[in-house]
Amino acid sequence: MIILMCGFPGSGKSTLTTKLCAVNPNILRFSGDDIIHMMGQGYDWSVHGKIIPKMERLFVEKTLLAGKIPLLDRTHLTVKSRRKYLDLCEPDLCEAMIFHIDRPEHNEEVTGWRDNNAKRPEKTLVPDKALEDMKGFYVKPELSEGFSRIVVVEDVHTFDCSEFSEIKYVG
Repeated sequence: MIILMCGFPGSGKSTLTTKLCAVNPNILRFSGDDIIHMMGQGYDWSVHGKIIPKMERLFVEKTLLAGKIPLLDRTHLTVKSRRKYLDLCEPDLCEAMIFHIDRPEHNEEVTGWRDNNAKRPEKTLVPDKALEDMKGFYVKPELSEGFSRIVVVEDVHTFDCSEFSEIKYVG
């Protein structure tokens, strides 16, 4: 199994991934924001845009080999951005689940994203122009992409993760 997050910056993806990992030790989280923070730098597309995807892919491969469940804490706003990870899962051997953070206030206005984005550490802030662009290319996840399940989450703070405490790697 592989788990992806889907949601705009500041929607609560990292909060939810922390909760999921807390209820299930088989789930291992990867976040590009954490890598950037550890490196002590702001986001630089020319550097991080190449390194982080390679690290994510290696993380998924090694986590699956270890019999654990990789969880990728990233926006995954387009079919293409999700497809590259689904391709790592052989359909008959590996399930893919996506948690879609679908906050109503984020669907209508970029203002909600900006407010939440402003609360992030300075080095992981997303530029306003990028937030505007994201709204334009966002595609809601569909089962037809290859997901075995789409979990829609409106409020990460009240979402009950207990149902996911027992999921295990099957492969």
